Amino acid sequence: MFGNLKLSTKMALGFGILVVIAAIMGYVGWDALNSTLTVATLRSDGEQCNKQLDACAKYRRDFTITGFAKVSGEKTAADLWLESFAQLKSSLEALSQQESLSAENRREVNTALTDALAYEKSFVQDVLPAEKAKEAAWGEWGDIGWKVTAEVDKVRAEVIAPAKQKAAETKDYDALARLAGIEEKLQGDIVSAFFLLRVNAVYLAKTQADAQHEAYQKQLDSTLAGAENWAKLVSGDEKLSDAATAIKGLFASYRATGDRFYDGITKSRAAGADMAKAASAVVDDMKSLDTALKEEMQTIAARSNALMIGMAVGGVILGSILGVFITRSIVKPIHRIIVNLTDGAEQTAAASGQVSASSQSLAEGSSEQAASLEETSSSIE
Repeated sequence: MFGNLKLSTKMALGFGILVVIAAIMGYVGWDALNSTLTVATLRSDGEQCNKQLDACAKYRRDFTITGFAKVSGEKTAADLWLESFAQLKSSLEALSQQESLSAENRREVNTALTDALAYEKSFVQDVLPAEKAKEAAWGEWGDIGWKVTAEVDKVRAEVIAPAKQKAAETKDYDALARLAGIEEKLQGDIVSAFFLLRVNAVYLAKTQADAQHEAYQKQLDSTLAGAENWAKLVSGDEKLSDAATAIKGLFASYRATGDRFYDGITKSRAAGADMAKAASAVVDDMKSLDTALKEEMQTIAARSNALMIGMAVGGVILGSILGVFITRSIVKPIHRIIVNLTDGAEQTAAASGQVSASSQSLAEGSSEQAASLEETSSSIE
């Protein structure tokens, strides 16, 4: 069928096939580039989510250190965490709605979004209340400390000092000795013990470690025991007994406040573990998504390379075949013309030889006739 076509038709068909191959190769390259850019954009969006998650982790750490203190204008570290998480949530939701995502990759993003919501829940419902409880307990600790100091100063100024002055005036040395012992015990069993208790409380607030809490509890028991001993020492004096009761009540409040503070520590610690678990799950989800997108990009590149190479090899082979056929289509008629021309030339040469022979025969005949005429003429003469 191809051999029966005109030469112009064959050449047009050959070039048309090559143009189609070139167009297909161009489309394959464009599609590969477009798909690669799409996947690269998705990977970039995933990386942006990871950066926002890192920002949340940074502000969570800052919140552990600074609490509800302002760190940026009028915003606390908690406010900055909430802003960063809102951006993370928005990015994940936008990523999950990308039409270019495969069903499997969309499930990965939705899983990451679910884990991120658990991350937010731990911070809002557990970490913030625990930190507020610790901050409130810390403030109450300070108030109780000042009340204990005021009560001790009041005992010294309004009870012990006037009693010592009166005993000195009356030269009641036994009373002076007793009051000196009471004041000494007040200083040692209450003031000094409570000072050490407050130091331990500061270290507990700073480290929030179980070992420091044990040291705090030990000093608290020692302080309460000292207050109890001092109360027994002054049991015969109504004013001093009232002061001892007031101090013991303040110490009991200090103990209850410390229990609330440590409860906040344990809750914050548990919430931190939950947040770390949720954050790790989000990271794993995004890592799985990035790995899947990377593999998809490699698959696109490999498929495109294979198609481009296949089309190029096919184009070379087909072009070579078309070249052979078209060349033969051009050469064959020319060869036929040359053969025909050669045959014609040979026939012309043969005809020329025949004409030459005929001319020779005619010339010889003419010569013979001339001789005959000459002889006839001679005879007539």
